[in-house]
Amino acid sequence: ELMELHTLGVDAGYTQDDVIAVARAFTGWTIDRPRDGGTFKFDAAMHDDDEKVVLGQKIKAGGKKDGEAVLDLLATHPATARFITTKLVRRLVADEPPTALVDRVAQVFLDTRGDLREVTRAIVTSPEFFSAEARHAKVKTPLEFVTGVLRALEMEVTGADIPDALDAMGMALFEHPSPDGFSEMSEDWMDSEQLKQRIQWVNTLVRNSADSGRSYLDPVGYFNSNGYTTVEGIVAFLSDLLFADDITLTELVTALEILNQGVPYESDSAPGKEVKLRRLLGTLLSYPGAQYQ
Repeated sequence: ELMELHTLGVDAGYTQDDVIAVARAFTGWTIDRPRDGGTFKFDAAMHDDDEKVVLGQKIKAGGKKDGEAVLDLLATHPATARFITTKLVRRLVADEPPTALVDRVAQVFLDTRGDLREVTRAIVTSPEFFSAEARHAKVKTPLEFVTGVLRALEMEVTGADIPDALDAMGMALFEHPSPDGFSEMSEDWMDSEQLKQRIQWVNTLVRNSADSGRSYLDPVGYFNSNGYTTVEGIVAFLSDLLFADDITLTELVTALEILNQGVPYESDSAPGKEVKLRRLLGTLLSYPGAQYQ
């Protein structure tokens, strides 16, 4: 797993002999009293002191340093640089990472000995990151969608709402069946059932009242506290907050109509305003734009 998932990647050319040699280098690395919390312990009596060869390089640092030498070798290997930067570019730019960007960022990884701050800086300041092709190229995972909604609306949440919601959306926390983690590919989070679950969850969420004992949003107080009390101000605020102003004319008109339906918003009573605001939030958060990273 160290080589396949966390450093070199599955297609990096290492052999079964390399796997065996790495395992030998880590003999003696164990846990002291694991049932009591556990701390790292090196047991020299369990260590294989013979020479190892990993990726063509001899490892004979001695004792615990054998494992540390392997970690240094893997962390600074060109295959690791490419594997890690490909994952980051896929995470931040596009499901199909631009080759030229991966090449440049992998070199930054090598030049800085894996400084992830500099690696990330190279990605988010690149022309590819700001390109038209990268716009709307990534979809939020269920976790990103759920936490983004809660943070944006400053909501207080109790009970099992969030774990249950993520489970329904296909991203049950800590329950992925294999150690490779949840997918970063947009297509894996955008089938009709998952979209239906997102829409149902967000509409239920924004409609929960204070006495529901589950999730609570005071919509009138929320907008008043942020200084938005008019229809135009509220819609403009939400357009920027939820969509970075990337909202269609049709969506804007729909939002305005929701608030102005029947009695105009500014003339409505507090209960009427609350109903309209809850409906508005449920509608906006169901739009395609709310699903993009």
